[in-house]
Amino acid sequence: QQAMQHWQVSQQWQAMQQGPMHQELALRGQQEEEQRKEEQAGRVREAVTKVIQRLRVATPEAFEALRKELGEVLSAELPKSGDLRRELMQESEKAIDAAKRSVNQIKEVRKKQAQQLEMERMKLRMQEKAVAIAERIKALTALVPIQAEKLRLAALPLERLPCHMSRVESSESDMNDAELEKIAEVVEVACDEIGRAVVDGLAYLNVQGIEIRMVLPATTSIKLADLNVSLATLEQHLMNLNALACALRLKALLARQALERRRASRKHPEDVAAIFRKYDCDADGVLSKKEVLSYAQGEFKFTPSE
Repeated sequence: QQAMQHWQVSQQWQAMQQGPMHQELALRGQQEEEQRKEEQAGRVREAVTKVIQRLRVATPEAFEALRKELGEVLSAELPKSGDLRRELMQESEKAIDAAKRSVNQIKEVRKKQAQQLEMERMKLRMQEKAVAIAERIKALTALVPIQAEKLRLAALPLERLPCHMSRVESSESDMNDAELEKIAEVVEVACDEIGRAVVDGLAYLNVQGIEIRMVLPATTSIKLADLNVSLATLEQHLMNLNALACALRLKALLARQALERRRASRKHPEDVAAIFRKYDCDADGVLSKKEVLSYAQGEFKFTPSE
């Protein structure tokens, strides 16, 4: 009995000695656990915050990829976040909403910048087109007096011809065959060149007329009414120039025909007889109406009237 009492006293004494130690160990363990949780929560917050910070400054091209990355990080880290779970979810949602607004603003700014750039490009194209149109109209305007003078100089020798082409065919003309043919050729070349230029100019004014009337008043100080008057005047001048060229070409043609008839009148009798036999198809010694027509066309490139 005394031994039992002694053991009980010994156990009580040990319990009294170990109580504070157990409490200290338990408190230390609790502190270490809390510290571990805090460190883990810090790592979770750091991982989530890094993605959130990148998401807040995301471009439209990177937004979807970063939102997906944030979702993956949350899925992996939230189970370890403890009390921070709700806070991190709220921060993530706010970050996504803010990123969406930022992306939309960036898109809107880019859209306005693209529109502004396109307007500037259109303005530049309009200005370039206006310069090209102005240069073309200037060239057409200068074409009229220059080509008119060219025609006048080319046609001067024609003024030496007698008023009646019948006199050109005779010996009354002071021009020999080579001179007359050269004059006709020079006039024809000049008339053809001017005719092509006039046709090209009139076609340009006709085809590009609407564009000319849109571009020039929009990019210069020219009024549409004044522009219409100028274009109409230019068109009339070109038509007058073309009429002059046609008239001179006709005169050159008549000179060529007179030259052919003059050459024909100089042929020897045997040549005349040969020509007669050539067109006297029925060999009756007389040219019929049909044979005379063939003769005129074959020898003089001329079709007589009925």
